[in-house]
Amino acid sequence: MNAFKWNYKTHKYEDYKLPEGCKLITDLQSIVSCAHCGTKHEYGTMYTSREIHNSMGFGFPVCHECYEEELKEVQNENKTK
Repeated sequence: MNAFKWNYKTHKYEDYKLPEGCKLITDLQSIVSCAHCGTKHEYGTMYTSREIHNSMGFGFPVCHECYEEELKEVQNENKTK
């Protein structure tokens, strides 16, 4: 599956290789990989990535820790504007 990650420095998407087992859509009880770190979690407990998307702009699932890191990146980006 094609995935793209937002680059905060260039303000463009770059090709991104998803970890094995990462799925965009599945049932809430399925175990899937975090799009960032690859750890396994129940899909229904994950967050929608703010950085890693498919070609239509839908975010892949990320774990709580990785989502917090993404939020830090967004906050840093907002400070530099």
